Amino acid sequence: MSMFVSMFLAILLTVPGAAPVSLMGERIQTKEFDGIVVYPGGKDAQDTWVPTRAQIVEAEAALRERVPRSDVAKTRVGRELSKFKRQYHPIVQSGDKRLRIVGFHESQVGDGRWLLHPSWVSGGGDYFFFAVYSFNSKRIAQVRINAPK
Repeated sequence: MSMFVSMFLAILLTVPGAAPVSLMGERIQTKEFDGIVVYPGGKDAQDTWVPTRAQIVEAEAALRERVPRSDVAKTRVGRELSKFKRQYHPIVQSGDKRLRIVGFHESQVGDGRWLLHPSWVSGGGDYFFFAVYSFNSKRIAQVRINAPK
């Protein structure tokens, strides 16, 4: 993640005179993954949802099952999935609760900023990945690395 993107998000989420909105939620750590929930528009926003720990574990299990059978299997993501930190972005698409999973290789996020602000990365190859889990179909609908070669 570039410093520009991080600074832009910090500026975007700061409104003078308003109480700060916390977008970062529960951090969930296991042997297989380390991630944090990103509240859509803040914890108390309307027309959104906040995933439970059980829902995160469900999505992660589907991700671990899907990655070895996907196009990213022979990339860093396939080889080192447990070394990627995650941000979980809950969305609703056509009535389907979905979870966008954004992964950052641990070698790229040592400063901890991934825990403080929602992050998106342009470029970076297989040090970053993006996946979408559908709670309706109970499967990973998409998984890809960022800017494949």
